[in-house]
Amino acid sequence: MPAAEQRHATKEQQWRGADRCPTLCEQELVPEDSVLGWLWETCPVCNAEAHRLAGVPMAGAP
Repeated sequence: MPAAEQRHATKEQQWRGADRCPTLCEQELVPEDSVLGWLWETCPVCNAEAHRLAGVPMAGAP
């Protein structure tokens, strides 16, 4: 979910059109559904938490 100039992860299935949305980095952010938003860098905290929840190690992790 693009928000606050990063790509964040959320457990919400319907974040488009939401006023605010909880993220895996424990923020409540306003989603920005724009083409450029998908090119922003990924939030490192959301990325790590998404990998942990999926049970998939991050690339380069021991």
